[in-house]
Amino acid sequence: MLARLPGGGPATLPPRLTAAYLERCRAGVHALRPGLPVVALAPSVHRAADYGLAHPHRAATDAAVRRWAAGAPAVTVLDVPALVGEHVLGGHDNPDGLHWGWAGHSAVGEALAGLLEPTVARP
Repeated sequence: MLARLPGGGPATLPPRLTAAYLERCRAGVHALRPGLPVVALAPSVHRAADYGLAHPHRAATDAAVRRWAAGAPAVTVLDVPALVGEHVLGGHDNPDGLHWGWAGHSAVGEALAGLLEPTVARP
């Protein structure tokens, strides 16, 4: 597996391209719905043996996402590692070590709802 190479192998998507693609998505959404809130999820953590238990590119991708969000209109970053880190690294995720369990999904969903709730118009 490439992830087991020294340095973790190549990134699936280099951080600079991650930010560029996020901006293209945001611009497209805002072309149709200006000002609509956009939430970017900071890259999660894992304990997947298939990825060598390593996160070689996560920090750089996280920094790129946060830099992009800071300069983009109406974008908030949801700190996913803060929400699921203990859950995942404590072995409460799925057996593959990559996907969150129910509690992880619940934590992210509740936090996302909390970010978006103030933006929802009530009748």
